[in-house]
Amino acid sequence: MSEGIGYKYEYLQQQLADAVLLAVTTHQHHRRKYTFEPYAFHLFEAAQMLKKYVTDIEMLFIGQSILILHDIVEDCQYPEFLLKQQFCPDIHAGVMAMSDLEDGNRETRTRLSRERLAKQGWLIQTCKICDRLSNLPSIIKHAPTRALNYVQETRLLLDSLLCADPRARNDLRELIEEYEASL
Repeated sequence: MSEGIGYKYEYLQQQLADAVLLAVTTHQHHRRKYTFEPYAFHLFEAAQMLKKYVTDIEMLFIGQSILILHDIVEDCQYPEFLLKQQFCPDIHAGVMAMSDLEDGNRETRTRLSRERLAKQGWLIQTCKICDRLSNLPSIIKHAPTRALNYVQETRLLLDSLLCADPRARNDLRELIEEYEASL
């Protein structure tokens, strides 16, 4: 990723608006597991969380666009070539870096995902933490059996996201520790 250097504010603002429209349209029939809210709520929540960790406006627009689109390829089978045509290289690359497209059983897929994400820069890793910060509370609340495994996977993931914003890492660590203390 070129880390957003050289993009104009207005261009990135339009990219974010385009990301919102595409995500809402593409995910229109999807619901969040357990809460059955429109799936777009998760995307917007994760994107909003990013504001806590990213202060540069260009990087924030790029990161929020990535988070809003992060499940479009894996969950909606949205063609990568269209994503590449519609969005700047940083957003396209970020969405692909966030997409869990690995094959195998769950253990293999999560290991490969951790390895892929460990190679990413601070923005993608921080985006991934925001995704988990959005997902984890509803899984803990509504799927206690699944939560045991998901929290363990999240702890392993956190250990591999060494470039992420330290405040984001700390917030996710605290959420994990609160959950584990409640057992």
